[in-house]
Order: sequence, then C-alpha cells, then structure tokens
Amino acid sequence: MLNKIANRLIKFLLIPPIRLYFCKARWRWLRKNLKVYDNPSAGVDEIVVKYNLTGFDSDAAFGCGGRMDLLLYPLKALSFDSSPKVLIVGPRTEDDIFLAKALGLNDSRGMDLFSYSPHIDLGDIHEPKYDDGKFDAVVLGWVLVYCGNPQKVIEQCRRILKKGGLLAIGWEWVPEDQRKESKIRGNPLNSIEEISSLIGGSVVFMYDPVRTDNHYKAAIFQT
Repeated sequence: MLNKIANRLIKFLLIPPIRLYFCKARWRWLRKNLKVYDNPSAGVDEIVVKYNLTGFDSDAAFGCGGRMDLLLYPLKALSFDSSPKVLIVGPRTEDDIFLAKALGLNDSRGMDLFSYSPHIDLGDIHEPKYDDGKFDAVVLGWVLVYCGNPQKVIEQCRRILKKGGLLAIGWEWVPEDQRKESKIRGNPLNSIEEISSLIGGSVVFMYDPVRTDNHYKAAIFQT
C-alpha cells in the first residue's frame, strides 16, 4: 500500500515547477554533504566542476530548461525491461534522477564529479568504478562534449552496459564560428554524424532539429 501511494505521489514530479521546488528544498537540506571527487582522470578539466557549481547560484542547475526530457522520455519508451537499471552521468542536481523515477525508471541513479545526494555517486565517467554489464541504460546528458577523451568514455559506457543496452547522449550544437570560443568543451564533437561515427551501434532515437534557434540535439544508441 505504501509503495502504491509513493508511486502515485512521485508522478507529481513530472510537473516542472513542483519538481523544481522539491529538488531545491532537498538541495538546501543536503548541501552540507557536498563533496567533490578528488581523483579525476587526465580527461577532466578543473573548470568543468567550477562551471557546473556556478549553476547553484540560480535555478540553472535545476531542470536545465527541460533538455533532459529529450532523452528520458524516449528512454522510458524504448526500455525493454520493466525496471531497467539506469545511470545518469553528470546530473549536477537530483532533478534528472527524480524526473527519471517519476517517468517509471525507478532504478535510476546518477554519477558526477561532485555530489550532495545519496542518489548520486561520486565518480569519473572516464574511469567508472562499476562492474561490467551493470546497467541497462547509460545517459550522457550534455556531458560527452566536455570530456577530454570521448573515446575512452564510450568504451567505459559499453563496458558497464549490458549487451544490447541503451546509450543516450545529448549535446548542444555550436555554430562553426563559435566553436573556438568555448572554454569548457573538451573535444570538437558537434554533430549527429560525428557522434554516431564515434559510437557505432544502431540509432534507435534521434532529435536533430534544423531550426537555427534550437541547438539542442539528442540520440539514443543500442550498443
């Protein structure tokens, strides 16, 4: 009975303002527990952590404009298991985790270079400390383009994914004349074609708008 009530209540977190209020309240309560991963790989730049922590100065760290909807809703639709194990890399806050749980992806957790939450493990996706084949899906939401060694990241994602698992990737396309201006991007990956070439596997979902005012892109691969 209690599980049924909890499952009904968590559905309210699909509503962005409610989830924002809930996650901000939990951040205020748990931020005293904030820790930073102290042994990042050579592929991680210090500026990435500093940049992401600035998001807590406003609401920017929570929800990120709804961009994770582009990955988590399709992932739920594509999941072949009734309760898949999902790893969300680089969530910053609990927002992505609770969105996933509200969608029915109940066995979801995060991993990031910093964490204040029991739902987010401290770690580096270049060298994750998870067993082989642990997850049904790995989500790299606006993470891969900031990695110094994207090939190693993909190799590690394949290792911790079960055979046939789903790898979901989101990123922000940058116009050619602005690509050199970014101080936090760790590699030149920028298009669906470039990322598909790196990953291989079958593309089972793709969001690639042609509108110039929307630079968000997303794809899900079956590995």
